[in-house]
Amino acid sequence: MGSSVRILFFAQVRECVGQSDLTVDLSDIVAGGQEESKASTTEQLRDYIESKYPKMQALRDSYIFSINQEYAKPGEVHELHPGDESGVARVQQRWFAEKAVATGSVDWDAISNIVQSDNGKRELASLKNTMMELERAVGSVSQTMAEPDWATYKSQLDASIVDKFEKAYKSMKIPEYEDKEIKNVAERFKAIVDQAEKISAESKKRVEAIMIELEQIDKQKKQLKTATIDEELAKDPELAKEIDETNEKNSFLVS
Repeated sequence: MGSSVRILFFAQVRECVGQSDLTVDLSDIVAGGQEESKASTTEQLRDYIESKYPKMQALRDSYIFSINQEYAKPGEVHELHPGDESGVARVQQRWFAEKAVATGSVDWDAISNIVQSDNGKRELASLKNTMMELERAVGSVSQTMAEPDWATYKSQLDASIVDKFEKAYKSMKIPEYEDKEIKNVAERFKAIVDQAEKISAESKKRVEAIMIELEQIDKQKKQLKTATIDEELAKDPELAKEIDETNEKNSFLVS
């Protein structure tokens, strides 16, 4: 049975291929699907995508890959492994995506180990999916665009009119994106993690206390199995005295 990777398509790439995601067997990505022992790479994935979606050939020099939410630099070749998630986006989206979602990596496995209850794990999985969808949504937005080829327009149209458009274009100031939404989510997420860590620490202390109590109970049970009446009375002089007094008042000797 082959191993697969999931491919996510963003923005213009998604419009070009007509779908948002695709699951592909690694053996199909390798040329001809015959070299299963050979590792699949992002370059072979590029060839696979362009053969499956011919319209992507027009974007060949303007889109890049991400592997498990880490962007690969243009020209870099990375190996693909079973279970990897690869994103495909236009190059101009990279800067904005990196700036907008720069909330720091999250160690989901470590957090999952802290959360013990089934309900807590379900909530954590839901939060993880929400964070990933938010990152993907932000990553699909383009902040920068290639500047128009003014020289070409001037050679084909009235240069004075094109000059006005060029001046107006260059005078525009695009406001910098403020990632308040992601910041708020990150703050709420940190609060949840802090609370989970506090609950975990308290639980560990309680478990340790219970273990000590169980050890004491087990020790007492073992002592009861071998204890004699004399030993127990020796531990409680008042009870021994009371029994002796009772025996003196009530003689059990038969005359």
